Amino acid sequence: MDVDRIVEECYSRLPNGLKSKPWACLNHGCAILDTEDQLNAYIAAYGEMHIVKCRKAMQNFPFEDLVLSRNINGEISGVKSFEIYDWGCGQGLGSLVLMQMLRERKMFAGLHRVNLIEPSQASLSRAKNWVSQLADFSTDIRCVNRFIPANDCPTWDDIDCDTHIAIHICSNILDIREVGLKWLARTSSSIADKNIYICVGPQFGLGISRISDFHNYLGHPACFYDFAQYPLAYTSRTKHPFGIEAKCFTFDRDTVSDLHYVEQSQQMHIDEYQNGDECIKGILPDSVISAYHNLKEAVTNSSFELFLRPSIGVERPDFVLTSLSNGIVIVNICNDASRFAEEFDRVNAIKAALIDVYLKNLKISTIINTSSYNSIKVGLYFPYSSPTEIDNKCRIYFENLKKIKGNSQQKNPTSYLVKLF
Repeated sequence: MDVDRIVEECYSRLPNGLKSKPWACLNHGCAILDTEDQLNAYIAAYGEMHIVKCRKAMQNFPFEDLVLSRNINGEISGVKSFEIYDWGCGQGLGSLVLMQMLRERKMFAGLHRVNLIEPSQASLSRAKNWVSQLADFSTDIRCVNRFIPANDCPTWDDIDCDTHIAIHICSNILDIREVGLKWLARTSSSIADKNIYICVGPQFGLGISRISDFHNYLGHPACFYDFAQYPLAYTSRTKHPFGIEAKCFTFDRDTVSDLHYVEQSQQMHIDEYQNGDECIKGILPDSVISAYHNLKEAVTNSSFELFLRPSIGVERPDFVLTSLSNGIVIVNICNDASRFAEEFDRVNAIKAALIDVYLKNLKISTIINTSSYNSIKVGLYFPYSSPTEIDNKCRIYFENLKKIKGNSQQKNPTSYLVKLF
């Protein structure tokens, strides 16, 4: 069972009418899935996001806490027994990602049981099928076909744990308003002596998130991973940006929780395809958001694809536009025209790093044909400066560059700039 292939297989099984926008039939990701088409559409739309977010959070998981013993060579010779609880598991992607990582680390022998909690019978059946394919014969799989209830509901008395360690996966479930965070905190924290939580969801820009509320119900324990970023990555098929908020922590049963905590989040559930603007408010500067909207409109009918704050090694330029026929454009925001030289040198350095690290074939071709270097262009966007001010700073910059490099190596300054709008 390869969790990465699941997304492609589900997409390939979709009717052609759903392939362009598989998220459109899912009530912003909140629908209770009943049909094969809905199940496949959900994985096609959101599966890659879930997998990337879970891996990002789980790479910091305290796997050493599961080690019972090591041999003389330092290899794991014994693993503590533990259970996985996948709350609102959907089709089981969170469990599958963790199980793959456990197997890679030779810790699978400790997995006593996987508990899948999900209101959709169709999703639950598929989750059980996929988890069974990855699990050992000795691993028990328990399915609980229920909604996570509201805060004032009693805890379930039929959800127990046969081990001292429970791993709780809360992947893209805590941001759903109908989920009782207090109920889940109270119920899950009493399951085992040691409870390890992996809480991940979409990044939400404004105020306290529901992930933070859940964390606060448990007394705000120290996190072994606490991370928020937008964008985290882009979907490989649609090139759609998505973010992450993750809080991962350990809670011992005898630790004092804070069930009198008053929730502060005003957050509604985020569909990262439909509510992308809600994800970036309060996270990115207004100048970047404004330029992003302008660029999106400018490239709507062009061959360019727009990426917001992508990672290029250690650098994160404000925008990258890519086109098979027109090359690559790297654009940074320059809020102050007096910093023209510094900002222009930086964006050029990003271009050089892109070629050196990721496009080595292009670097070789530039030796043969220097014009190849211009397949990657750079630009600065000035949200607060007049054209005259920009022209003056540009002229001074290139005049100084001309003195340093000489006439023979100096190109027309306009060839270094990209007209955006």
